[in-house]
Amino acid sequence: MAGRFQKSLARLLYKKNLEGSLSDSERELLKAIALDSLNIFAHYELAQTWHAMKRKKEAREQLKITLTIPDNDNQAAKIKHKAQEDLKHW
Repeated sequence: MAGRFQKSLARLLYKKNLEGSLSDSERELLKAIALDSLNIFAHYELAQTWHAMKRKKEAREQLKITLTIPDNDNQAAKIKHKAQEDLKHW
C-alpha cells in the first residue's frame, strides 16, 4: 500500500509516470538518494533494481546501507526487515 502511495507522490513531484525500464528506475532512485541520502525507501528500491539487473554485489551493498539508515518513520522498520530477509537469500 505504501509503495502505491509513494509512486503517486513521486508522479506528482516528477510530473510523469514512473513505469519504465530498470535503467530508468536506477536513474530516478540515484537522483532521489542524491537529494536525500537518508531516504530508506530509495536505497531499498535501488537494491531491488540492481538485483533485477543481475548486479548482485551492488544490490547486497545497497541493502547493507539500507540497514544503517536511522528509523525516521513507521515504514523504516518494515523496510529494514525486508532488507535483512533479502540479504539472507541473495
